Amino acid sequence: DDICGVRAKIKLGVLFLGTAWLWKYGLHLNAFGWGGGLALILTFLWIGLVSSAFNGVDNADGEASGLAALSGLSTFAISWVTWQHDLAVISLVLAGACLGFLVFNFPLPRATIFLGDGGSLFLGFGLGGLTVIGHWTDVGWKSAVVALLLVFVPLFDFLFILISRGLDGRYRHLEDPIKMCGRDHSSHRLRHLGLSSRQVLLVLYGAGVISGALALAIVLQPALLTPLTAGLGALVILALGVALKSTGL
Repeated sequence: DDICGVRAKIKLGVLFLGTAWLWKYGLHLNAFGWGGGLALILTFLWIGLVSSAFNGVDNADGEASGLAALSGLSTFAISWVTWQHDLAVISLVLAGACLGFLVFNFPLPRATIFLGDGGSLFLGFGLGGLTVIGHWTDVGWKSAVVALLLVFVPLFDFLFILISRGLDGRYRHLEDPIKMCGRDHSSHRLRHLGLSSRQVLLVLYGAGVISGALALAIVLQPALLTPLTAGLGALVILALGVALKSTGL
């Protein structure tokens, strides 16, 4: 894709084939007890969403690779304490690869290597797949919340720009939501507020650490997550979205 360009439909098709391969061997979302073709569709929607989200945050040096490393480390920690040691090892390997890459991708003073679509989509697919394979809690909706928290920052950014662009009436064609690019992501809006590129990364990394810690807390103490606390969390996220939207980008 970085050499000659690949259409969004082809990328989605490849993601679907990868998801179907997982589904064929019994690796699919089972938080709600759904099986068969419905499980395949639901798993593809999740993995496609996470993959696209990491592709979307690959808009600044050190962003996608750093956030993927944090997601991998959080997944490792939760997998280890829940005795899913094989999953923990895979998560740690992915996180380690991202950290090794980040050494050359961090803007200090400038990045020398880059992920591109192939790298960011791969990381998103890998992390999306890990969250699908893992068994986080015995309660379906709580497991879904843990999975969301493990990839929270890229997912928030993707859904934020998706909704924001829709509210602004920027979509003219059916393909626009998946192929439209722009300088209106969370990182761009934080830069617009006056933060430096490294300060933006620290803010996003901090959010990644907090979301990972919350996911771990829920796994260790499932009683912490109730419909009330989940609702309050959703309100906080909505407030963050409104604050970023107010930047005017």
